Amino acid sequence: MKINKYSMDIQAEKLKLIELLLHTDNPSIIEKIKNIFQTEESQDIWEDLSDPQKEEIENALEEIKNGQTIALENFLLKHK
Repeated sequence: MKINKYSMDIQAEKLKLIELLLHTDNPSIIEKIKNIFQTEESQDIWEDLSDPQKEEIENALEEIKNGQTIALENFLLKHK
């Protein structure tokens, strides 16, 4: 396994954060850190889309499923 400077810096930062976390008794800090990780894990672009955007994507997927597609070249010629 090749270790570069960047990965060593990241590992050092992680260790510093672990040490800080271990030495804190402030529940607010612990809760904030936990929320950061929960937010990162649950981040889904689908949830950021508007209802019309979601509907457009669902319609497009249904069209693809039903074979209602055209070749890219034909699309480009039509919309030139």
